[in-house]
Amino acid sequence: MYGKAQFYANMGTIVGILSAGIIASFIRIDIIALISAAICFINIIFALKIRERNSYSERLDKEDAGFFETFNKAGIFIKGSSVALISILFLVLFASLGGYLDEFDALIINDLGLSNIWVSVILTVRFAFIALGDILAPIVQKKISSMKYLFLLNGLACIFLAIFAMIWNQYAILIFGLSFMFMAITDVLLVNALQNEIKEEGRATVMSFYGVGQNIAMICFSLVFAVLTGIFTLQQAYIVIAIYGIVGGLIFYLLFNTIRGKSNF
Repeated sequence: MYGKAQFYANMGTIVGILSAGIIASFIRIDIIALISAAICFINIIFALKIRERNSYSERLDKEDAGFFETFNKAGIFIKGSSVALISILFLVLFASLGGYLDEFDALIINDLGLSNIWVSVILTVRFAFIALGDILAPIVQKKISSMKYLFLLNGLACIFLAIFAMIWNQYAILIFGLSFMFMAITDVLLVNALQNEIKEEGRATVMSFYGVGQNIAMICFSLVFAVLTGIFTLQQAYIVIAIYGIVGGLIFYLLFNTIRGKSNF
């Protein structure tokens, strides 16, 4: 179900990307950026006002929980599950790399000296492969016997990213897409494993915690990306990021082996 939801979300993103050129023809880019920022700010206000209702609670009043109470409850749930903790850490630090990097795709096109139409091309390829990964995730799940192999799968995704970065050519864009397809598969299956680990009444709470972690990591990643591109070329920065993902996959694979041995999903 999560994979299908992600698939439709990414299809919506593809439609948005393809229509962006038309919208930009009538509205200046700086105005579009301001509107986007305003919408994000409004979303934050609404999100903080959302109350989580635990429909599985045995309490008759089914008390709603605010943001900080939800955050605290998530910490309690995760503390008692090493699998949940490892899953969230890997999702935030490594499996979400694709989402963190999509803000910088246009820089690749600029660095390669290509026309602006290639921005739409690279974004379309990215999200088409991500959508493909969302659909393929259930099939891949049947072939993987343990969650630990998902860490290696994400490492494989970063190997493809490293290959693209070393070629650094628009004709290698399909390799670029394959990288994010495998990241999408990892993301869907790890979220599925996480939800199966947490009892039903805590799933929404833990996913809220995971979402906050992603937002914080995105801010930190943006700062790190700025430092890397200030020291290295853009191509070299992508190679460094890919190596980071590969090493992270290996470390978590060994960590999971240490903690759970041959534990299955």
